Amino acid sequence: MIKHSRQLILGLIVVSGFGAGSAVQAEILEAQWEVHQIRFRYVAFSTFYTCDGVERTLKRLLKLLGARDDVRVESICANPNRVQRFHKILLAFAMPVPADKSDLSREIVPAEWQEVRIVGNLSRYLDAGDCDLLEQFQRQVLPHLQVRQLKRKLNCIPSRRQYNNMRLRATALKVLDQTKLEQIQKQTQVETGE
Repeated sequence: MIKHSRQLILGLIVVSGFGAGSAVQAEILEAQWEVHQIRFRYVAFSTFYTCDGVERTLKRLLKLLGARDDVRVESICANPNRVQRFHKILLAFAMPVPADKSDLSREIVPAEWQEVRIVGNLSRYLDAGDCDLLEQFQRQVLPHLQVRQLKRKLNCIPSRRQYNNMRLRATALKVLDQTKLEQIQKQTQVETGE
């Protein structure tokens, strides 16, 4: 399986090199999964979450940054159905990192650097009330991850959600799914005339 994945990735890299002038400009890399376990503490200033609510939001953030689908987020709660001001949370997840050629025990997967954006008070992933959580996430979790070109402007005003300003941009390594790989293969076959 590892050998087949490597051949596919190398083939895609070589073929994508022929179509350098095309719309497909992404550089496909060999990546491996790196496992993380991070203790995250959230203190609410404006937005109070239930355990399920904070867990769902953190899962969305981690997946947005490229985490594998088996993300585990566990909040320690006395009463899981009530909103709380303080949360102690264990994050357990795997993120793609550039492959270490000397470690053949881990699976090789195709990946590319992609831009991740959270902009404005209402985004697809968060709303204005998540500003405190995003601010604490970028301080406590992002330093442990391999993200590039991190630009952020977070103005979180307690009890004034409508004035919160969230802008976070970064480049994160994300594994290519099978559909995207097939699209790249078809595009390069068309460009090379195969």
